[in-house]
Amino acid sequence: MRFSASPRDGPVPRGHGVADAGGGFAAYESTADLEITPIRDNIVDGGDVVEVTVTSGTGYATSDIATSSMGILDPDVSFVLEDDTEGYIAFRGLEDEVNNSLASQTIALTNFNLNLGGVDFHTGDAAFTTIPSALFEYGEFVGYSFDLDSTASSLYCSSLSMTGFNINGIVAATNEALLQCQAVANASKVTINKAKPVGNQQIELDFDWNACVGVSKITITVVIPGVMGGADQVVSTEVSVQTNNAIGNEKRKVNVNAGAGTTVKITVTALDARGMPVKIANSIATATKTVALK
Repeated sequence: MRFSASPRDGPVPRGHGVADAGGGFAAYESTADLEITPIRDNIVDGGDVVEVTVTSGTGYATSDIATSSMGILDPDVSFVLEDDTEGYIAFRGLEDEVNNSLASQTIALTNFNLNLGGVDFHTGDAAFTTIPSALFEYGEFVGYSFDLDSTASSLYCSSLSMTGFNINGIVAATNEALLQCQAVANASKVTINKAKPVGNQQIELDFDWNACVGVSKITITVVIPGVMGGADQVVSTEVSVQTNNAIGNEKRKVNVNAGAGTTVKITVTALDARGMPVKIANSIATATKTVALK
């Protein structure tokens, strides 16, 4: 994450602007880098957003963009074999290759990581006897395909294969034993963190989206109940999203043409290029909240 500031009459004090970051803006420098290192915990509990703000201080002023944010993703899938061997799989940077019009699509992965019992295997490792691939059906992620020979790693499970979310492991012994399990997908989801009426017919929204592979845009839909039995009024707003932003956070105010005390329903949905809700493992990326206007 990079931040910028403008020195005024003297050096920019180190340690200012980036709290507890082990540094700050060096004298007469206008940029500072802050490294964020996520800690792997093997818990699939949704993504997080890190937001850092630079504030003006003695000797320097912030630029127009004083706040930066970044997303931290969970593993895409996690699993536990019958012998209690834990594993997780993650890949990045594939979204722009997904074709929503294909009934079946297999894409070779160049940025793939498999952790098996605490041992990491990456794309290009000799242990992979087939190239790791991601599987899609009409743009929906439906699992992985790969074969792994892990004998050299001295793991209890000597080999592993995966098709879709089905995993088969082999224990090398006099009589080979087969270990099986189903991977658990980190489902696509949208979370509305805040929907707060702020007066003047406005609602302040704060929402996240996570694991939304193939997302093209985010829509905010407000449903205002009809008056005297009349039809409901539906107002939609679109938020542009780059195709590689499978995770993100957005804060914005939504105008609602309704009187004080009116209870409206707000729905936030991640859509793909076809205008269909993004989903993984049949989990649709949408969230709804109701709020009474002030």
